[in-house]
Amino acid sequence: MAIPVFNGRVAPVFDWAHQLVVVDYSAGTELGRQDVALDRLSATKRPEYLRALGVDVLVCGGVSNELLALLESRDIRVFAWLSGQLDEVLQHFATSEGRAGPQRSDRAPTDTGSPSSARRGNAPRRNKWRDQK
Repeated sequence: MAIPVFNGRVAPVFDWAHQLVVVDYSAGTELGRQDVALDRLSATKRPEYLRALGVDVLVCGGVSNELLALLESRDIRVFAWLSGQLDEVLQHFATSEGRAGPQRSDRAPTDTGSPSSARRGNAPRRNKWRDQK
């Protein structure tokens, strides 16, 4: 399992993460961890690199649809839209995967409520100055 991290928390977007923690599990027990730098890898090279590391599950805050498709094409299961401290997410995931754990994300939500989603045309664009008249 791999989790992109930023300041000890699940990184908000896998596409831009600089660090990854790869965790080896067996029967719900953590066997080891490895910190991996992603700085020099483009987003399109990341799925191939994860497979080379033996990763078959990615837990992340978010991931673009394009990168999600590449991950899935390399048989990497993606559990997206999660946040929290790394150790808390690892604990939850290890004890609940396959039962009531996080659900796999098929695609990114179309309207995340962020300004960038509005610019992509997924949410109405508002002009607060015009609306005040």
